[in-house]
Amino acid sequence: MVDNKFAVSLNILTLLAYYYNSDDSKVTSEYIASSIKTNPTVIRRHVAQLVKANLVISSKGKMGGLKLKRPPDKITLDEIYLSIQTKPILACSDKTPNKKCLVSTSFQGAFHKLTEGLEHSITHYLKKEKLSDFLKTTL
Repeated sequence: MVDNKFAVSLNILTLLAYYYNSDDSKVTSEYIASSIKTNPTVIRRHVAQLVKANLVISSKGKMGGLKLKRPPDKITLDEIYLSIQTKPILACSDKTPNKKCLVSTSFQGAFHKLTEGLEHSITHYLKKEKLSDFLKTTL
C-alpha cells in the first residue's frame, strides 16, 4: 500500500503557503478538504501532526482556521517529511528467518541498512527544498 501522508501534508502546507500573505491567511480544514477532495477529518489528523511539529497554527471558533507558523521560505520540505513519516518508506518482514539459510539470516540487517540509506538520501534532498520554492512550481 502506498503511503500518501507526505503528499497530503505537503498539499495542506502548500495551500497555506499560497494564502500566507493574504487577508484570508487563515484557511479552514473544510476548504482544504474540498481542494484535496478528501474528508475534513483526514485533514484534521494531518494538521494535528503539523501543529505538533510547529509548522501550523490552528485556531478554533467562527474566526478560526489554519495558518503557517513561519513564512514559507523558512520551512524546508524535510521538516514536513519528518513530522509525518512515522515508519520507514520500505519495510521488511518481521518473521523469524530460517536459521539454515545464510541469506535469510542476514537479509534483515542488510535490508535495514539499505532503507536507512534511502531515508538519508530523501531527507538530504528535501532539506535543500523550501516550501516557498515548491509553491512556485505549482503555480
